[in-house]
Amino acid sequence: MKSLSDHVHSHAAASGLAPSTPLDQASVKDDGAGKYVAIDCEMVGVGEPPSESQLARVSIVSYHGVKLLDTYVRPVMPVTDYRTFVSGIRPHHLRVTGPAISFAEAQKAVADILRGRILVGHALKNDLHALLLTHPGTDIRDTAHWPHYREIARSKTPGLKKLAKAVLGLDIQHGEHDSIDDARIAMDLFKVVKKDWDAHIARGGSKSRPAREVRNATPRLPHPAASKLAA
Repeated sequence: MKSLSDHVHSHAAASGLAPSTPLDQASVKDDGAGKYVAIDCEMVGVGEPPSESQLARVSIVSYHGVKLLDTYVRPVMPVTDYRTFVSGIRPHHLRVTGPAISFAEAQKAVADILRGRILVGHALKNDLHALLLTHPGTDIRDTAHWPHYREIARSKTPGLKKLAKAVLGLDIQHGEHDSIDDARIAMDLFKVVKKDWDAHIARGGSKSRPAREVRNATPRLPHPAASKLAA
């Protein structure tokens, strides 16, 4: 079985770029992103238990797995659970003096990249909800909702880890998750069924989208005071 490290290096070789280095600051590259992009987010908990999820890291890659955006994001509310064992997020990542950018900055950067593009991901409802963004239903390719993948996983909500192993032969997500890696995996799952999926949409097939369709990705703030907190 292929390792995730081998998989990442294969992406780098195909793109002619070195593999991604550890995240230490916001990194944005939108030139030549192409028609398809994949997204994944990491969340932390805010508020009293059971805590609510808020965005703490967002990553976007191109069709070929090239990193377009990868940044930590300061939540607009105080963090009560970093969920490090899954998210990989630690307090120093989100400090004002650290590498994180504000929620408003992250939201705008994502909206700018997504506009006019096909959005690929896994369980995208969670990512878009965390970003407080919407996207046209016909421009969504959510691998958690592709019928054939549900059949393979024997589940209405197949996990990315299970599909990566069953479809790509990759064993992923041992401990802390990496949103760049997970976005690349989602894109590779899409590539396997891209021809059938695009044809399905072109024929007027049902939208593989967990939320209602809107015309454009439209940013909105998460809280009346968010404009001050996120600045």
